[in-house]
Amino acid sequence: IDLSKVDAILSAHQKNPEELLSVFHELQREYGHLPKAALDKVSAYLALPLSRVYRVATSYQAFCLAPQAKHRVKVCNGLACFLQHSDTVYEELERLSDGRFSLEKTRCLGCCGVAPAIAVDDECGDSAWAREKIAKL
Repeated sequence: IDLSKVDAILSAHQKNPEELLSVFHELQREYGHLPKAALDKVSAYLALPLSRVYRVATSYQAFCLAPQAKHRVKVCNGLACFLQHSDTVYEELERLSDGRFSLEKTRCLGCCGVAPAIAVDDECGDSAWAREKIAKL
């Protein structure tokens, strides 16, 4: 990866450890995930133990440590969605996945009215809407 982009992002935060989440958001936006080499640089630049950097990075579902497909599909596994068989929808989408999208289970998407809720590239809808959207990817 081009680490010069990491340097540019870090320099905007003036070695302030309180900016860790902001740095992560910028890195995620730039690379699509949080590369290990970038996390090493973040740890050194912000003078934070690498274990803390990883703990924070893995505590938030917004961040990915591995490269993702171009499109992301999230199936809500919150209570309302689980009761509406989100696990079955997840299994169906898992069979459809052919590398066009990354599939993950997530906690509540805040779209309980369309349970089971599915987010496709950060847009949320019901399973019929999601199938239609995925077919167009």
